[in-house]
This record gives sequence, C-alpha cells and structure tokens, in this order.
Amino acid sequence: MIFKMQGDHAEELQQRLISWRITDDNGTISDRASLTFHADDLSFIPASGSEYSFWVQGEARGKWQVSAITEHFEPNRLEVQLSPAKFTTKDKTAWREPRKRTFPPATIGDVVNSVMSAHGYTVRVDPELANVKTEHLNQTEETDVAFIVRLAKRYDAVAKPFNGLYVFGLKGNINKLTGTNKPVAKITPAILVRGTGKLAHPTSIKYAGAKASYRVSETGENNEVVVGEAPYTFIKELFISPEEARANAMVRLQELARNGQEFTATIQGTKGFWSEGVMVLEGFNNPRAKGDWSLDTVTLSGSQTSYTIQIKATRPRG
Repeated sequence: MIFKMQGDHAEELQQRLISWRITDDNGTISDRASLTFHADDLSFIPASGSEYSFWVQGEARGKWQVSAITEHFEPNRLEVQLSPAKFTTKDKTAWREPRKRTFPPATIGDVVNSVMSAHGYTVRVDPELANVKTEHLNQTEETDVAFIVRLAKRYDAVAKPFNGLYVFGLKGNINKLTGTNKPVAKITPAILVRGTGKLAHPTSIKYAGAKASYRVSETGENNEVVVGEAPYTFIKELFISPEEARANAMVRLQELARNGQEFTATIQGTKGFWSEGVMVLEGFNNPRAKGDWSLDTVTLSGSQTSYTIQIKATRPRG
C-alpha cells in the first residue's frame, strides 16, 4: 500500500480512497493536503479540525488537520482539504481573526514565541535569528500567521507549522528545526518522467540595488528608501515606515542573489524528497545540471498503488 492514513475512521476512509495530494513548501506558501474518496453510502464525514497522520511508501509525512470538506454528487465523492495549522471551525485561539496591535522592541524569538505559543504550538526559532533585535512592530488588521510570515520575509526566513511545532528559521535550516533533516535526494534519468525536466536560467539583468516606498504618517506623502546602487529593482508594495521599507529592500536583494537557476520536473514516486532538502541530478548529459540544488516545493500525488512527485528546486546565481 503506497499511501496510509491514521485517524478517525481511517480504515474505512482508506478503503474508499481515490486520490491524494500533499504539498510540502519552503514557507512561501502554506503546506497543504487533499484527499478524495468514494462517498456512496458514506455515513459520516470527518469533523473540522480532526487530526490525521499520513505515510507515503512507509515515510511519515506529518500530522494534518481537516480544514475544509466538499461533497460532490453523481458520482458521489468526498473531497477533504487539510492543513498542518491549528484549525477548527470554533477557532478558540482566534487563528483566523485579524488583529491590530503593537509589539515593543524585543527579539525575533520573543515575538514569534509570544504570538504562536498562544495557539498551542511548541515554537522553535533558528538560533541564528532568535536573539536578533526588533524595533516596534505593528500588526495591522492581519492574522497572526500573516504577521509572522511577513516578519519572516523581512529576514529572508521561513515560518511554518509542522507536527504541532511552529518553526521560524533561515532558509536551509528548517529541516534541522523540525528534526526531519534527510540525506541528499537524487534524481536520475530512470525516475524522471520523460519530457518534464526543465532547467530555467535567470535573466541576464543583475540588480545591484533596490528601491522601496513608505507612507509618511504625518503628511500622507510617499517617500523612497534606496539600498545598494544602480541598476535598481523596484518593490511595488507600500510600507508603513522607512525601517520596514529598508528591510524589505535588503531582503529583495538577497532573494535576487540567491535565486538563480530553477529546475522543475515530475518524477516517479521515491522516498527522501522534502522541501528545504538538498538535491542532485545524476546521470544527465548536461554540464549545467551538476552541483547541489535546494528543494523549494515538493508535491506528492497519487492513488492507492502509485504516485509521482512534482518538484521545484533552485540554486544561487553563479
């Protein structure tokens, strides 16, 4: 059996399973999963917030909570969406509630712990970031998760839930924080789905600076922060302070320096592929494929008997 699940009525659901899909992302987008079942004579549906654990080819793929359910008619199908987030329809910790509040100067570790521990998470913050000082931070009509993800972007970091943990760390360090650090994953011609492998090269334009705008609260006018030197890239978002604008301009430059070649492909189901992991391409007659790649997004999908993996991997500009 390729796919195994554990949780409420898992045995009956397992027998009715038609297809499944799990997306493991590096924090830019939330991890997510979906399952589709035959629903003829199905006497129950999973409760919102109920927890399930998944295994693919014997490899544990984490704990998930039901976030949405859709019933389809003729043919009768049950589609279940799941998230690793703390999610229930009652929303006792106000996970989905936009908030407006201010955090005094502290550290990244203090802020992330304060926000996410209130939702029942065990919080792990990257030691390289935990003691970094923060200025006054404003949470302006946004959910806690949106606020923390925005904070992560400021420091070119990743923020995501995993198996009851909430981790906040530099890109490349997330698997260490979650305890899922894995060996190097390998793609060979034997497992590559023919015609799906693509290596995209970055534009020849290399920016040396970035510009970002912010609103001056006293006058309502827009001012600009400049980081680096020409040629500049421009950030369209309008920020609330010069400090926030400068921080985001610096992050944009870091992203442009990091994101160079991009490799995308679909491969036959194989163990060992996780976002934030290291990947290599072996056996391909292309000198530009050599070297280490960072797995950004890993999406597993299949049935009871087979599955494939869609991957997106990047590496820094040379």
